[in-house]
Amino acid sequence: MFRPIVYIAQRMLEKFHSDSGIKIIVRAEFPSGVGLGSSSACCVAAAASISGLFENNTKEEILKMSIDAERTIFENTSGADCTACVYGGILEYNKDGHVKKLEFVPEFDLVVANSGITHSTSRVVSMVRQFKDERQEVFSSLCTQEASLIEEALNALQKNDLAKIGKLMTRNQEFLEKIGVSNDTLGSMISLVKDVSYGAKITGAGDGGCIIALADKANLDRTLGALAKKYECFSAKIDMIGLEQSFDLKSQNLNFSEIFMQELNF
Repeated sequence: MFRPIVYIAQRMLEKFHSDSGIKIIVRAEFPSGVGLGSSSACCVAAAASISGLFENNTKEEILKMSIDAERTIFENTSGADCTACVYGGILEYNKDGHVKKLEFVPEFDLVVANSGITHSTSRVVSMVRQFKDERQEVFSSLCTQEASLIEEALNALQKNDLAKIGKLMTRNQEFLEKIGVSNDTLGSMISLVKDVSYGAKITGAGDGGCIIALADKANLDRTLGALAKKYECFSAKIDMIGLEQSFDLKSQNLNFSEIFMQELNF
């Protein structure tokens, strides 16, 4: 978590030949290491906050810096999480870095529930790679089906068709189970909300961490209630703004700057 932040700080201090000290405080209201993109949020917050002490950067420049920082812990990061943190909203994103922001306001909530099981992204990636190597035809078929599912989901999102989106989330979860990145605990959590939410699936790399369930004001309380007795859970809305910069400098001493990096909601 801290390696990318140190990377950005060192990069900026070296670029501007500064011998200033930087004290960094990270504040967040969501759990880390459970597939919610906390490392990406911190990379974006660090890139914006630290670079902002020295120069004004566009969102595009901050995004590039944050992805470079994230690569110090995830060498093959897609950049998707950092992009979502910078721009906010719901994004169409491909592996080539093409980004398209869907121009509509979501009318739903996501219920996030934490399994309490820690996971390793690198381990899950290795598991998926092994599955791909050993079952190439099955993996190729799942990729084809997933591409079709994504097109359906984009259409359903723009129509705010929650019933359709929920069904697609459930189908996506089935694909993820086939490649082995879910587990019994995550499956049981999804079963708890099967009859009260529109749909549910794992988030992040899988093999632990969290699930998300789709709800709106009609079934939000029931969805939370189905999980709250056994798991840490909360509801969240899609943030449409993305990166916002604000500074609280406690000292004007050139040798000391205190940076408050606020939570990025997404």
